[in-house]
Amino acid sequence: MFHNIVYTFCPTTSYTHYIISFKKGDCTKWIKNSKNNKEEIQLRHRCTQLSSEGKTVTEIHQELNRTRAWVYKWLERAESGGKEWYL
Repeated sequence: MFHNIVYTFCPTTSYTHYIISFKKGDCTKWIKNSKNNKEEIQLRHRCTQLSSEGKTVTEIHQELNRTRAWVYKWLERAESGGKEWYL
């Protein structure tokens, strides 16, 4: 059915996208990965861990390869104390 999958991170949306190239024709498709997949949830927890270790937002966004806005978003959600802040 398809012959190539390429994963790429979009810094604007903080989503990892993948491209599927089909064998017949020029059909290429961008599809968002689930926002709540296991790797993404682990990154959110790592973000709060790095913050609690004293890392700055700049250091965290560079280490996790996410935007500063992404870091602020998840730190604020974690601080809100919601039961499932990471979703």
